[in-house]
Amino acid sequence: MAKFIQRLAAGVGAVALATAGLLGAASPASAEVPDPPSLANIDPTAETSLTIHKFDGNEGTAGDGTAIGDTSGFGNALEGVEFTITPVTQKDDEAIDLTTYEGWELIKGATPADITTPPYTLGTPTTVKTLANGTVTANLPMGLYLVTETDPGNNNITTAVAPFLVTLPYRNQAEWIYDVNVYPKNVVDESEMTKTVSEPGKVVLPDGTFVTGKALVDWTITVPVPAAPTYTDFVVTDPLDPRLTYDSIKVTIGDTELVEDTDYTVTGKTDGNIVVTFTGTGLGKLVAGTPVVMILTTEVDGTGIIPNNASAVVNNYKPSIDIEPTTNWADLKVLKTDDGNGKILKDAEFEIYKSDKTTLVGTYTTDANGEINVTLWVGNNDDITETYWLKETKAPAGYVTPTGDAAWTEVNLTALTEPVVVTKTIDNTKQQGPNLPLTGGQGTMLFLIAGVAIIGAAGSAIAVRKARA
Repeated sequence: MAKFIQRLAAGVGAVALATAGLLGAASPASAEVPDPPSLANIDPTAETSLTIHKFDGNEGTAGDGTAIGDTSGFGNALEGVEFTITPVTQKDDEAIDLTTYEGWELIKGATPADITTPPYTLGTPTTVKTLANGTVTANLPMGLYLVTETDPGNNNITTAVAPFLVTLPYRNQAEWIYDVNVYPKNVVDESEMTKTVSEPGKVVLPDGTFVTGKALVDWTITVPVPAAPTYTDFVVTDPLDPRLTYDSIKVTIGDTELVEDTDYTVTGKTDGNIVVTFTGTGLGKLVAGTPVVMILTTEVDGTGIIPNNASAVVNNYKPSIDIEPTTNWADLKVLKTDDGNGKILKDAEFEIYKSDKTTLVGTYTTDANGEINVTLWVGNNDDITETYWLKETKAPAGYVTPTGDAAWTEVNLTALTEPVVVTKTIDNTKQQGPNLPLTGGQGTMLFLIAGVAIIGAAGSAIAVRKARA
């Protein structure tokens, strides 16, 4: 009988420590635990505890329940990982007492999957979180416990440790261990939450007569998804700058596009405090290690360096973000004047081109103040400068339309936190009318010749009259 009890205890202990192994999980079938000391050696009055040591990295071999002195090669300690430790109290309404033969008989062959349903009964769980050193200790009564990793904390764990059983006390090769140590490991994805910004499809505000529509900018938010037994929360918050207005959103997980108001909801479309919250349906589509990608489209209605950040919460995991992206815009004023007296000129027509002098941005006409006022995109993030070209295509009535190189004006714009308007003053020369005759010169000679002719004609008429007399 004693030999049977020893083997029974060894079998259950193998499940516990192989599953919670030194560096991770191992198959119970591969664990070979020598016969433990006799069950009679258990001290029924001893206090027992479970210490969980949490590190990142790949799974390794099973432990033996003792504390490991040197863990320098185990990886990074993971803080804030939550474990739920649940006592298995009964089977078939019989109490599980591990100081007795009957108690070990009740848990013979038990697996984590078995004890969550009848005929087993679970007691009140205890929840613990690992400290900064990745370790947490729970002082617990003797018994069989189901240990489940229930929350990754602020760690992007891609594969959660499978639930495991552990007995307190635990038997290794030589003795009963009342303070049991386990070293479950996780694979951690070190990728951060990212946010990028696109070049706008339309790079000018307000609309010109050639290019119409909104200046839309896409912000792509990528949120890593940690491993978790269940997902209870997935929320992304994006407070928009006042110069940005919500237009639309697209959410995908891998190749699957999610459906708004079915898989997630969006609030704050009017006031700009955008909050995307996954519903139960959306939470059910989350996959550990597969990021959620959101493309948030906004309309730009302002100038300067326009930032846009975001934050996320996945259960209790709050991924960090690498940068705060910006879309950068600058103001341009074109002022049209007379080159002679500085008089403002309306109705001058211009085309604005990108730096290649080929891509047309828009066509504009100076207003009653002789002005064209536009806001132009100059870059994203650290790129805050851009070159544009103005081409005058039609001068105001009475003025000369320049041709060739004279029609082009280069404009260099820079986006600043405090916007500054760049003013380009462009003069026009008046049209010249046809040449008029001048006083003196040929005009005087013509009058002289005409006068002589008249005098000559008068003399001839007098001579004729005298001859007739």
